[in-house]
Amino acid sequence: MTELRARTPDEAYLFVELLLGREEPVDLHRVTGLVLDTERPVVRVNGLHAGHHHEFDIALPPISHDPVIPGELYGTGRTPSSLIDAGQWRAVELWACSTLDQLLAQVGGRGLDRTAVEDIGYHVDTAYSALAEITKFLPQGAAEVPAEAFWTTDGLAIRGSQPDAFRRERILADEEHYRGMGEELSARQGQLGDAAGPPVEAIGGLARAEIYSSLPQK
Repeated sequence: MTELRARTPDEAYLFVELLLGREEPVDLHRVTGLVLDTERPVVRVNGLHAGHHHEFDIALPPISHDPVIPGELYGTGRTPSSLIDAGQWRAVELWACSTLDQLLAQVGGRGLDRTAVEDIGYHVDTAYSALAEITKFLPQGAAEVPAEAFWTTDGLAIRGSQPDAFRRERILADEEHYRGMGEELSARQGQLGDAAGPPVEAIGGLARAEIYSSLPQK
């Protein structure tokens, strides 16, 4: 079996969820563990899930304790993932945006408190990081992500149903949008205490119509 290599623990855990979680959600606490007492760190998968026993390691680089830079949750630099293809990253981006929609609906007109800002910020960074991973498959000067960036059944299906999502203009536009949202949330986080802040509708960068304007309608 080809050695599995992740760039960060977050990427390794996400790969496990995508690989094993098609039938039911994966209990990562039960089937995975971060092993640091080996020659190099690994995420070790060893457990029963959906009626099947799974056992394999995902190799990691040395664990960094530096703060995560926005957009680099799953990997730093320009090297694309060898575990998760461009279509799967689009699915992660869409999941994060769907959860953002739910969080913003819960907040409604009552305003943002610190917890809400942190929750929304996490999902903005997830969407931004997933989009950044798609970008790493986009060759310089190319108009769209090439076919070889898709190798899983799920990834190919998403490419077939959403071809425009992998075009440069969409990627760059939403990259700028997520970055702006993250910056605005960081500013709000510094301003807010435990009391409720302005309503969501008053925060232009968080208006749901803007967040989802470029996403396919269901």
